[in-house]
Parts: sequence; C-alpha cells; structure tokens
Amino acid sequence: WLPPLRSLGFADVSGSMMTKVSEKSQVTLREVALVLTACTAVTSGFAASFSDNGYIDKIQGYAGPLDLVTRSLQLTRGMGSTQVYGAVMDTLRYIQQERIAPFKCLYFFSDMQFHPPRQEGANENYGFMRHHPPLVLALKNWQEALGDPPLVVLWNLSSYTGSPLQCDYPGVAFVSGYDAQTFKHLQEWVKNGGRT
Repeated sequence: WLPPLRSLGFADVSGSMMTKVSEKSQVTLREVALVLTACTAVTSGFAASFSDNGYIDKIQGYAGPLDLVTRSLQLTRGMGSTQVYGAVMDTLRYIQQERIAPFKCLYFFSDMQFHPPRQEGANENYGFMRHHPPLVLALKNWQEALGDPPLVVLWNLSSYTGSPLQCDYPGVAFVSGYDAQTFKHLQEWVKNGGRT
C-alpha cells in the first residue's frame, strides 16, 4: 500500500478514466484512482479531484472510505490536467482557511502525462519564470506559508514504462503504471525523503 503519511489523493474523474485497465480486466482507471484516493483518505480524512484547480472534500460518515470517496468525487469537476500548480495552490489555501494540519504527501492519479516540474518557457502573468516553473513555484509558496512542502507524486495510471520515472526535482516523483513493485519503489522513495 501507500506509505502511511498524512496524505491527500487527487483523482482524475474525467470520461477518459473509464478506460479498462487491460483487455482482460473489468476494472477502469477511474476505479483504480478512486481506490488509491480512498487509501490516502484513511490517513487524513480528506479526498480530492483536480482539473486546473483542486476540489477538496472532507470525508465523513459511517460508510467505508471507498464508498465515501466515490460518492463525493463523482460529483466534482475533476477532469484532470497535465499541470498541477492550481491544485497545489488550492490545497495550500484550503489548509490555511480551514486551519487543518498540512498534508505531507500529495498524490495525483490520472491517465495523462504530467508536465515535469522543470519546463521551458515562461508565463509572467502567474509569476512563472524559467527557473521557477509552475509546480516549483507552488512548492516554494507552500514552503513560505507552511514550512516543509509536501512530497508530490504524479501518477500516470495508464502507462507501463516503469516506475518511478526519472525526475530531477527533489520531492517530486513521476510514477507510471501500478503493480507491487511500484508500491515498493514509493515506500523507499518516501523513506528517503523524496530524494531521487
């Protein structure tokens, strides 16, 4: 399973996530994302979905976490995104407004190829510069506001090229596919403090 940190999972609940995991399986990528998000909800009591923004929900009730997460997130606008800046910033604002303990790890579950934390180009409208691309800027903002930024796992559930993928930014992992080996790699990565 996932490392036992106070974590927040973001599930992409878009239509493309209704794709079957394989030709021999009846399980969809959306169901996998919801199960993994429910696993993180056990550690924190929160679940989320994402598009260019984050949609966070406190998971309460007597049903099991998977049932609660599924009912909660199916109603959101979380259509996924290749960029997670807005979702990280919305999480930071949510923590400050609700006065809750910060999350130690943020997981993004999708079928898309995420943008790397270091990318070429600039968008000055948002304060993005060559040396401060969107995800890096969001983590710097988090550090200024709350202290240590969370580990970030960008998990492409529909790809099977190996995991975790190479990433040159500390505290950010690209994960591809899922199997027992994936979870073992993540456990080790978290134990090492997110160092690649």
